[in-house]
Amino acid sequence: MRKRCCNSSGVNWMASTSALVSRALLLLTVALLLLECVVWCDIVGFAKHEKDNNNKIVKLGTGEATDCEYDKGTNGDIIIKYKKGDKHATKGCSIDLLTRNQGIQLEFSVTGNLMECLTDAGVVGTNEVHDERAGDDNLFPYTFSLQEGSLDSLLKDGPKTGAASECSGECVSGGKKGRHGKCLLSTEFAVGFGRRGDWMFYHTRILGEPRLWYCYSAVDKPESVASLKVNFEKKIKGWQVSGHDCNTAGQKGLDYDKIPQKDIYCADPKVLRKAEEWEIKDEAHKDTDFKYLFTLNILPLKVVPPAIAKPQSVDYTKRIDGNKFPKCELTLRLSGNRFKLFGAPPGPQPSGTPGPDGSTGPAVIVTGPVDTSTAPPSEASGSNMGLIIGIVIAVVVLLAVVGGLVWFFVLRGKGEEEEGMEMGMTGAGGTKTKTKVGGTTVGATQAKTGGMTTVGGTQAKTGGATTAGGATSKAAGTTKGGATSKAGGATSKK
Repeated sequence: MRKRCCNSSGVNWMASTSALVSRALLLLTVALLLLECVVWCDIVGFAKHEKDNNNKIVKLGTGEATDCEYDKGTNGDIIIKYKKGDKHATKGCSIDLLTRNQGIQLEFSVTGNLMECLTDAGVVGTNEVHDERAGDDNLFPYTFSLQEGSLDSLLKDGPKTGAASECSGECVSGGKKGRHGKCLLSTEFAVGFGRRGDWMFYHTRILGEPRLWYCYSAVDKPESVASLKVNFEKKIKGWQVSGHDCNTAGQKGLDYDKIPQKDIYCADPKVLRKAEEWEIKDEAHKDTDFKYLFTLNILPLKVVPPAIAKPQSVDYTKRIDGNKFPKCELTLRLSGNRFKLFGAPPGPQPSGTPGPDGSTGPAVIVTGPVDTSTAPPSEASGSNMGLIIGIVIAVVVLLAVVGGLVWFFVLRGKGEEEEGMEMGMTGAGGTKTKTKVGGTTVGATQAKTGGMTTVGGTQAKTGGATTAGGATSKAAGTTKGGATSKAGGATSKK
């Protein structure tokens, strides 16, 4: 969602010497300042930050940093667990993070009795598996860098899709060998865990994309813990995965670019989402080390259409149930060297919960949202829309009033001052005279003198009206004895 944010460059106007002109221009200046403040900003993150058209955070939100439940790990690590039936797997959550603009690294782990809770993809021949979609049973979906409103749409409708012309024809192909996909207009992601017999089986995927990136490890056994790190950086296309060792024989690996573009059916490269680290320009932000904002969304499984193996395809008629999956306990670790919770004070991060590698430290568990300010949360999108509509109506009404005042007091008054008083008057014969001011004829105007008419042949003078040239205009005719002269509505008798 977008909103109006004030970014006034200043509007200076020269006031008129006339008080009426000054007031009118003052009102007009206010209206122009309001219009000057109509700069569109995107609202991003859980705390509702304002991002301008240059992808800078011009105003940090005052709301909470997250609605995720998390643990504090060693060195300030943030640990988010993902278990069947819990809030994260059934509803999802969001978290705003400060970064150093060093790229995004997300470390995913699976823990438990892995031989029991991981689904076996099966061993076929030397390098193949029977069930490529085994990772769906232990899947951790996520996305990032969303604008306000995008998450609500995703949670309601699942991956955003478009017309069949938006991607390759094979994406939407049907039949037994069809992909049964839909052309994606955005990309959300997931990491999955399984096993191939006695070896770990990993996969990465784009939600709604039939193609799966998977491999089985040459070194990792499904014992009590396994993990991999997914990296998103500006210099790489898509993502790269570290912390695993694929059996390279016959495997293409987990990196995005390890699969030829022609074999990625529904996600065109132009819709591939980028992990944005937005620079913070808000002067209220005092952390000189973590000066960038990254917004992360943990997605519920209900947004994920399950994969189908042999051939790789997707089933849009179903969704994965967060009350039944994942079978194991999954974890996302955000390193304290790379991330800091938005609103956390500058300085070293505290120690906390042991990590998957067995490191120790006192546990600190946060079970609810973290308030980063004593101020109330920012208004919801509906309130922002109401505010926008109110501002538009107010500006329109104000401009209408100012326009009327300018016309009535300024333009009309100025015209009358320049016009002056007409030098002629209407005599007995009914003849109309026209007055020229500064060489311009004031047409269709009957001039009347502003005072009483003199008697006895004396010329009638106007009531002090001065022409543009500075001369006093006089009535064009005189009255004689017994005649009635009309001047300014008064009648004089001899």
